Amino acid sequence: MKKVIRVALNMYRLSDEALEVKVQSIIKNMTNNASFPGSIPELDAVSQAFTAFQVALVAQRTGTKRETAIKNDLRAALIVACRHLANVVDAKSNNDLGILLSSGFDARKEPTAAGRIEKPGGLQVTVGNLPGTVKVSIGKVANAVLFVYQYAPAPVTDQTEWKTLNSTTRTKTIINLEPGKQYAFRVGAAGPDPEVIYSDVVLRFVA
Repeated sequence: MKKVIRVALNMYRLSDEALEVKVQSIIKNMTNNASFPGSIPELDAVSQAFTAFQVALVAQRTGTKRETAIKNDLRAALIVACRHLANVVDAKSNNDLGILLSSGFDARKEPTAAGRIEKPGGLQVTVGNLPGTVKVSIGKVANAVLFVYQYAPAPVTDQTEWKTLNSTTRTKTIINLEPGKQYAFRVGAAGPDPEVIYSDVVLRFVA
């Protein structure tokens, strides 16, 4: 069986400075790359997320815990954007290692089941002290490096449009909700494997 060549989704392991260098290289390598012709919205999204992350990095160096939290959120958003771009690179590379590496991404050495994510459990949603706020937390998930917090007005249907917040921590405060309204909450977890696994949905009225 021919080996499947895919992008290595290991950016979560990089320091902030190393991530900055790596993403900058990807943007440079994919811009005007003949193997990736035409407009690529996912590349534009990475560029925008990268600019926001760089600004947050500078602010965090001389700022407070709030600036650090903002930087962490923007770092998570940048990694998510890179995952979407990696899917494009996988598809356009068509199992050609040279094309994949020309993007600036690294190739996955060996696909493994060790990094698979189990379904997150222990989801808790606590009404906050301030109107329209809740604190969402999820239990520990082995191999998880990214958490995707989603919420939407209840009831949930197949047409529900979830609002999403990304984070590298297992706790997230969600603000600006409508008091007196019931919302649905869920948390997804992702690791080395690109698939996001979601928890069960929890319903909660917001004070």
